[in-house]
Amino acid sequence: METIKEKKFVSAVVYCGNDVARVETFFDGLFKTFSENFLKYEVIVINDSSTDGSEAEIKRVASSKWGGGYRASRVRHPGKYKL
Repeated sequence: METIKEKKFVSAVVYCGNDVARVETFFDGLFKTFSENFLKYEVIVINDSSTDGSEAEIKRVASSKWGGGYRASRVRHPGKYKL
């Protein structure tokens, strides 16, 4: 049985804050769902200054499982704003 994939482009914006233990399982499920249903997609991960190795785990999983088809941008925020 042939699956007809959606031709529209889809994006997911995912928040990550000290979630190293869940990174691989979460992204395996997300990419499985996307690849089964969409021809084109992207995942944007917002890493909120994780201190538990989440960023390194995201990069490891992306390069080992998805062929490194990712790019990382880092934007640092100075913390709480003082008004």
